[in-house]
Amino acid sequence: MKIPFEMRLHIYQFLLPDRPIPARYEKSSLTSDGGGVYASVLCVNHPIHDEAAGLIYSTRAFSIELYGDWLSMCNLSRNFAQNRSCGHDHHGLEYYQLQQLQQMTLGQHGLIMARQGRRILGEASSSAHVPTIHGSQLRAKFPILEANEPIEPVWEPPLSERYFNMIKSFCIEIVLCYPSAWWVPNKDAASQRAAMSKLLDYCDHLHKLIARLRIIQRPIARLEIVIKFNNAYVNKRDAFSVAQFLMRPFRRLRNVARPSLHSITLQDFRDEIRLLSLDWASSPAGGKFAPFLTHLFKCMSSSQPPPELPVFKAYWQLQKLVSYMKEHYRHAHPGVEQAARLLYTARFAKEVEDLTRFRKGWNHVVKIWFDRLNQEVDIQSNMTLSIDAVYSTVQDGFREVARGGLR
Repeated sequence: MKIPFEMRLHIYQFLLPDRPIPARYEKSSLTSDGGGVYASVLCVNHPIHDEAAGLIYSTRAFSIELYGDWLSMCNLSRNFAQNRSCGHDHHGLEYYQLQQLQQMTLGQHGLIMARQGRRILGEASSSAHVPTIHGSQLRAKFPILEANEPIEPVWEPPLSERYFNMIKSFCIEIVLCYPSAWWVPNKDAASQRAAMSKLLDYCDHLHKLIARLRIIQRPIARLEIVIKFNNAYVNKRDAFSVAQFLMRPFRRLRNVARPSLHSITLQDFRDEIRLLSLDWASSPAGGKFAPFLTHLFKCMSSSQPPPELPVFKAYWQLQKLVSYMKEHYRHAHPGVEQAARLLYTARFAKEVEDLTRFRKGWNHVVKIWFDRLNQEVDIQSNMTLSIDAVYSTVQDGFREVARGGLR
């Protein structure tokens, strides 16, 4: 530590990555000259570790990729194992350096967890299996939905809270890879619903990510958004419409100094088309998208807190209620399945801030719930009568036996 501070920082620049940290590390280098990364310097002592970590997290952009149901960051996903199985092996030294960089961010315990695939996604999807609830557990597990209870899900990044909060620049990569049949012209209602449901899944994951970004107490210096359509037959007009829908969750984010949409690309097995050309804003397809982005980025740059959206908060409460209905009835009652399907309407209403449409879906769910409760009351009453009848019959039998014994 006898070397002057400015010189130490200059040395760190040669030893650590000087390029943005990708979400998935494949063949690209972490340095602009293609050289290696010597993250072992972080293990020298605590002061050097703190200085070097502060440098890399405060000056490098970190990518977060949303691909299907996976949020990936710092190569902490299943992709490394998949790449090895497909023959895309990494050079031993590069892999060792990558492991050192991951160990720097996670610590040894977190790295082991990442290898085991336990921290790929912070929240399970809504289609996950629900554990069985026994009758003795019902009273303890049934939810009490308080009006001010914080129930919005938050993404848990693979980095520790300390390091994640040090990051000042992010690149959010949204990769859509749909079955091509979902985007063919004149698709049927079921296909349209499936495609929209997938977009709503993406929005839910983005909301979880944005909820985590909102926890950061200081302004975000730069936030770039990249949208990629892979293996999807979609025209330019549809691409702009889908991109606008996917950008809506970012309206809840504030204190971003430089928000930007870096690119929208359409890619198939032949080539890649970049939609954000110099004249895209004046094109018919991008005419409505340009003013939307201008307004969105103005809001994101503001220091004023975003307005509270009642429909947004109500949706997470409704989702929690329906999930407990599933647990209570073990998916056996058709009304519960209908309530689960009504979540589709509620999810769409949440994204477009349509409180009227949400209320209609909510009223249906409440009706299903009370109808089921009334059925349980009738069942309980009938069971009580049946039990009483059997009990009376048995008691009468005992009396007859007793009388016969006295004769």
